[in-house]
Amino acid sequence: MEKQDCSRLSGGEKQQVGLLRALMGDEKILLLDEPFSAMSPELELEYTKTLLETTDKTVVMISHNRRDDYAELFDEVITIG
Repeated sequence: MEKQDCSRLSGGEKQQVGLLRALMGDEKILLLDEPFSAMSPELELEYTKTLLETTDKTVVMISHNRRDDYAELFDEVITIG
């Protein structure tokens, strides 16, 4: 997949590739702006859980979706507005 042309991927698939690339980096903090906006709500929840369970990085995620289950997943949730 590393050298494949990604132009034929769906929006959700492109987001998945971008997230995987970010996870492979050496950064200690991931700042994710709407990382799952092109995915279904079910897939968004699955990916969020997997991300938080498998990384030792600090994850800061910005989302316009208000999900009650985020409070159970993240150490801190800040709601604006």
